Amino acid sequence: IRAAAKNYEHVITITDPEDYEYIMEHEINLNTKKIFASKAFNHISSYDTSISDYFNEISETNNQINRSYNISTSLKYGCNPHQTFGGVFTINNKNPFSVINGSCGYINMMDAIHSWQLVKELSSCLNLPSAASFKHTSPAGVGTSRPLTDILKKIYDVENDELTPLATAFIRARNSDPMSSFGDFIALSETVDACTAKLIKRFISDGVVAPDYSEEALEILKQKRGGKYLILKVDKNYENIEKLENKELYGINLVQSVNNYKINKEDIGEIVTENKELSAD
Repeated sequence: IRAAAKNYEHVITITDPEDYEYIMEHEINLNTKKIFASKAFNHISSYDTSISDYFNEISETNNQINRSYNISTSLKYGCNPHQTFGGVFTINNKNPFSVINGSCGYINMMDAIHSWQLVKELSSCLNLPSAASFKHTSPAGVGTSRPLTDILKKIYDVENDELTPLATAFIRARNSDPMSSFGDFIALSETVDACTAKLIKRFISDGVVAPDYSEEALEILKQKRGGKYLILKVDKNYENIEKLENKELYGINLVQSVNNYKINKEDIGEIVTENKELSAD
């Protein structure tokens, strides 16, 4: 493949079966050949990277890391509007997030990633529907589906609402610090129902991420922000199988082992009060 691609002026190198139809139906010029040569070099680069990473992993020094990324989703822009390019690139072509409605930004995706990990881990640990309210990559509030008292229902202005467990989790999260949650990004651990969607519609927020949405809930949410409300769907079964995670900042790459530890109730640790017994609540 590499030898053929180097000879791109005279040879068309096809490395993706989906390109067969294009080749048959279009006239091929030099620019087209360059495009297919580029795809060929990317293909063998990914192949060689996989081999190199394998030997780096078993090496005692492990002094080099190679990464191959593929574009998955284009973003409106980067962290700031003057950073005109923004995109989500995948490792091994796996992206658990898909845009159902609206246009996604860089900060939106950061919020979606962090908030989803939080509610997924919390709901798994406590076996309760969970919700989070994120503002610029930090949690402003987190809640579970523990029932609300009559006083809290009145304070949160939901005393006349029949709340589902997920709706209760959302109301708790959103009212942890409602001032900080203004214009937030919402994460929900379960399929969004109509009750929860109606509550989300009341508040000013940028977007929501959840594993799924009922048809009614989706229609309700699509009405927010003149139809531009950002709705993301995440694969609930997705697991990060990478051994290392990289964060490129200021022209350097910070690397660490992936934090894949699963918390449980026993992780609460040493209880520093005289009473060592904690109720489930």
